[in-house]
Amino acid sequence: MYTITLNELVNYGFEIFPDFEFNNISVFDKVISKEDFINKFYDYYGAYEIAFSQPDEFIFEFRRIFDKNYDAFIKKIEVFNSINYNLDGYTRNINRNVDSDNKYSDTPNEPMEESTDIYLTNRSIDKSTGQTNEIYKENEVEKYNKISEKIKNIIYEFYDLFDCLFLNYISLKTFSGRI
Repeated sequence: MYTITLNELVNYGFEIFPDFEFNNISVFDKVISKEDFINKFYDYYGAYEIAFSQPDEFIFEFRRIFDKNYDAFIKKIEVFNSINYNLDGYTRNINRNVDSDNKYSDTPNEPMEESTDIYLTNRSIDKSTGQTNEIYKENEVEKYNKISEKIKNIIYEFYDLFDCLFLNYISLKTFSGRI
């Protein structure tokens, strides 16, 4: 089934994006305008055929997915830009409070009553508070791996939500010779 590519649809004058507010955003220290955001989408899906026989059906589904996910996308950009990736390792503060009263008697099998301390041979009372700072250092490879697992291109994650609107784009290559 042949339909039409996204680039052809746009060249025929169809506007697929709804009206939406878009302030310039910063991703990976690069400022992206609304026009850049839309053009990147067209570059990403331009050669793909839409998976609908009518452009209006495609535009309806596109806008439905866009409206459903756009606000969350903007919030993810905010959070992404507020993260400070620290390569120094981390420090963990541990607070402890101890309140113990241990009573000992050399008399075997004799119950110790709480109020009777006459048979005690030893007693230890520990009432203390303390704080421990534990500093954990990682080597450079561990630091890089942990941070690189967390860094995602949020714009392309958003674009990937629209994969279901396009027919699969499969590049076929002819190989000759030995493999």
